[in-house]
Amino acid sequence: MTLARREAIQEVHREIRALSFIAHPPSPAAKGLEDALESLAAGYAKRAGFEVEVQCSDVGAASASVEATIYRVAQEGLSN
Repeated sequence: MTLARREAIQEVHREIRALSFIAHPPSPAAKGLEDALESLAAGYAKRAGFEVEVQCSDVGAASASVEATIYRVAQEGLSN
């Protein structure tokens, strides 16, 4: 297998993993919303090559559906 072909396969693999993560992100309930947002931002920053700063203050408790919605809004904001 040529080097160019191996690199192309690796790039496709990274893209599939990124799309899979976007479609089915980890539940904010499992890690807490703040940690989930930090992980989301760090992943996007790494892939896109820019800095992202997340500021959360006194997040408090929210229902799982509200946390999931906040997470999806942040996800959409980063992708745009």
